[in-house]
Amino acid sequence: MRIDIGDVAVSGDDVVFRTTLGSCVSVVLYDVRKRIGGVNHFQAPGRPPDRNRLRRPGAYASHAVELLIKGMYEKGCRIEDLRAKVFGGGSMNLDIEQDAVGVGNSNILAAKHLLRLAGIPVVASSTGGSTGRTIYFVVREFKVLQRRFGVG
Repeated sequence: MRIDIGDVAVSGDDVVFRTTLGSCVSVVLYDVRKRIGGVNHFQAPGRPPDRNRLRRPGAYASHAVELLIKGMYEKGCRIEDLRAKVFGGGSMNLDIEQDAVGVGNSNILAAKHLLRLAGIPVVASSTGGSTGRTIYFVVREFKVLQRRFGVG
């Protein structure tokens, strides 16, 4: 199942979520007891100025993480059973040092900060660098495969 910018999906089925990330970030959540997983894909740190007027409010970190956690709760998950993996935030700029405080890095920091505030441990991540990633989240196994592309 393809996940685009602003999308959030949660499932307990035997599905594979796929998304492609450059400076965008995806948070992958998994309930270790119920074997339910979810993923989002956001392009900007922070909160949307007015999420009711935006076509894709999940494109902003705070709302994307909030929607993902809410989706997990709606499936009966408990916060203490959730684990996270974080992907993306690459600098697609050739000069990584120049882009060190750019949108990719800001997205990574936002994702990890929001997960820390929610009390959800990050058990793995593949973030930053000078490449993009296509990730494949195999829900029932809590396995994320990635293929890198781009500059690096």
